[in-house]
Amino acid sequence: DPAVNPGAPEVCDDGIDNDCDGFVDAADPDCEGPPPVDADGDGYAADADCDDTNPAVNPGAPEVCDDGIDNDCDGFVDAADSDCTIAQPSEIHLLEPADGAVIRELPTFEWSAETADTFRLEFSLDPDFTAFLWHSPILKTTSFTLPSTIWAKAPQDTPIYWRVRGADGDVRPIVVEESEEVWLLTVVNDNVHDDEDENDDERDDDDDDKCERSPRQFWRIWRKK
Repeated sequence: DPAVNPGAPEVCDDGIDNDCDGFVDAADPDCEGPPPVDADGDGYAADADCDDTNPAVNPGAPEVCDDGIDNDCDGFVDAADSDCTIAQPSEIHLLEPADGAVIRELPTFEWSAETADTFRLEFSLDPDFTAFLWHSPILKTTSFTLPSTIWAKAPQDTPIYWRVRGADGDVRPIVVEESEEVWLLTVVNDNVHDDEDENDDERDDDDDDKCERSPRQFWRIWRKK
């Protein structure tokens, strides 16, 4: 701290030995007048303590990241404090389609959110989402109907995991949270293949001048890191 050095003046109510003489605040001979008030006895005077009625709240206290209190008096509370690195409980919850649903028609995905106002819907073959099959653009609503072009090429009879990520655009720094749940669905779309003899090897096997890309290959071209 550049404000703490042998040539610095002693600040008499901040709990710091500003002039490096071994004495702090009222104990320093440089401090004249009555000692500052420290109602909660935590070593920080009322002028420096943002809550002088609570000894667990002062500039030297650690931030507790889930109690709704600015414990270290830096102006930031819980997850908004850069000292907090623990994951906070998600306020995003999946609603529809239900977990384990078998989808036969163009689906609309729905979720709830308490504070987040910006979202992205994500799909993966992996419940840990190490790679994406596809994800939506940035959304401002809590529902999204899958585009028909994506639906038509969705992997068939294959377990697909989905989740939602979101953030409150009015909070800085941005804190991205994931939905509390990761749900599973299976697509059964009877209208995907019109010709039974057309396989998914990207060759025109039935001489119809069309080379069909396999559903899984189509989704994988949308993979984003």
